[in-house]
Amino acid sequence: MKRQGVRVRGIYSTAIVQLLLDNNIPIADLSLVLKERFNIRNEQENIPVVTIKDTNDKKGFIIYGDPELSDKVLYVLKENVSDIVTIRSLFNKYSTILVKVLEKTSKGYIVELPGKRKGLLETERRHNIGDKIIAYVVSGVNRIVLYEGIAIVGKFVRLIEHEKNKFSKHIKNPEKKTLLLSMLTNIEKPPHIGIYFRSSCNIASLTDILDEIQRLISHYVSLKIKAREENEISQVTQGEALYINFLPFETKNKFDLFRRKRISTLNFHHYIKSTNTQEKECLDLLEFVSSDTSSKKLIDYHVENILRRIKGKDIKFIHQWPSLDHYTYTCSVYKISYPLIYCRRYVSKEGIYDGLKIDKKPGDIIVTLFALFSPVIIHTYMRDNKVLGSYININSPMEVLNPAEFWYIDYHIDIIKKNGLVYEIDSTKLEESYKNNILTKNLYERILSFSKNIKEMLEKNIEKEKIILSTLPKKIYKK
Repeated sequence: MKRQGVRVRGIYSTAIVQLLLDNNIPIADLSLVLKERFNIRNEQENIPVVTIKDTNDKKGFIIYGDPELSDKVLYVLKENVSDIVTIRSLFNKYSTILVKVLEKTSKGYIVELPGKRKGLLETERRHNIGDKIIAYVVSGVNRIVLYEGIAIVGKFVRLIEHEKNKFSKHIKNPEKKTLLLSMLTNIEKPPHIGIYFRSSCNIASLTDILDEIQRLISHYVSLKIKAREENEISQVTQGEALYINFLPFETKNKFDLFRRKRISTLNFHHYIKSTNTQEKECLDLLEFVSSDTSSKKLIDYHVENILRRIKGKDIKFIHQWPSLDHYTYTCSVYKISYPLIYCRRYVSKEGIYDGLKIDKKPGDIIVTLFALFSPVIIHTYMRDNKVLGSYININSPMEVLNPAEFWYIDYHIDIIKKNGLVYEIDSTKLEESYKNNILTKNLYERILSFSKNIKEMLEKNIEKEKIILSTLPKKIYKK
């Protein structure tokens, strides 16, 4: 009997597969490279019901699919690699929910979901306030968006009301597509029902696929009856889990250890692979001919190359919160004193400086001091050559996306220094991230301790350059 397994793709795939196999979790649909690397021949016996793949920026990975197996995979990864920052979907994608209409909007209706949560039902159909509607979730991370109808997820197909028949992009064989569509002619299918053929159809028999479709149709019919009779807001089907995982610099380095169990891996492998740099392009060759000193030479070259390329240039920061929200800002690098980087921005509009609670005026200058891999960024606000105050970001170590863009996770908690006073802000937001299981207990407690240490240094009037230098990883900046 075929087992349910996990499909793994992307730059973290070798380390993740190693971890999953170490914990007896079945793997499915391995790439040719991973088959050879792990000497696995029978993984085709497993059905991929969970997929792990890179985020678009390569700074983490996504887990989605069967809720039970997804939870098990996430548990194994977080038990073995601490400090993964995990964003959970509020409601599983394709979960079907009986919702209550609250108010009309330009795109549809605001509806109430279980737990008094609210979502947006996108529909062109007309409904009355107070109506109960059956709908399924299409997005459930930052905000909940639903479409009308029922969605039911199977191992080989998804049944979705008010949709057309569709194929996974991984089903590429025209003959296979023709066989699957012709099979539907033998089924008494309710109107307005679409079948989405998942990639697992590539390894499943037509009989198994047909049996599942018929079972899902029977379930659909019973749900339609139940929806007409039910009057309470409730979740009807569970859908597919979705976990978006960001990896701070130190956490990427921990994945190196598990990849090294299977193949030669330099320190900082996953970090370098997550960048769009020259070093990334030659990493595989370097690891093929690596020596004991190769890791240090690689990261030294990387730092020196980045510093050389940004001198006198504009750079962009991607300020990522522990959520899907982020914002960007740009500044000009005017000085580099290895390893410190100084850049500045000129204020053009009036407003308020958050945290400092000071009026913002055109002509003000914001000087930003940071270093690669430092978990602190110091912004100093100036007007007429006088310091208004400083805003100290507590974040994950600064990383490179490409030679013109830098990325970090802002852990919410920050420190303000103004008029001789030093105080923390937004510690409650940090606590909320911990209570919502976005941050691990270990990471949460380390952030609090680190913030306290930085605050004490500011109270002692230690120079900002010395504060940044004290936070740098010694394995990179040791003499």
